[in-house]
Amino acid sequence: MPLYDYICNDCGHTFEERVPIAQADAVACPTCGSDHPRRRLPQIALHLASANTIPLTAAGHSCGSPSCCGGACATNDA
Repeated sequence: MPLYDYICNDCGHTFEERVPIAQADAVACPTCGSDHPRRRLPQIALHLASANTIPLTAAGHSCGSPSCCGGACATNDA
């Protein structure tokens, strides 16, 4: 069964409920008992690496570092 996030239209309480897909819209608020909560998008956390932390090119640098293209970039040919 999927886990859905809800917010109650009457009291504003947010909660999660594990229900069958066919019953996803027939959930009552556990705080006030209202039978009109609405589903909301789940909140997720993403951690994106900064573009400055990943060397994408070695242009203008002498490359000998294994962290830059595995040490096999075009500047090693010089």
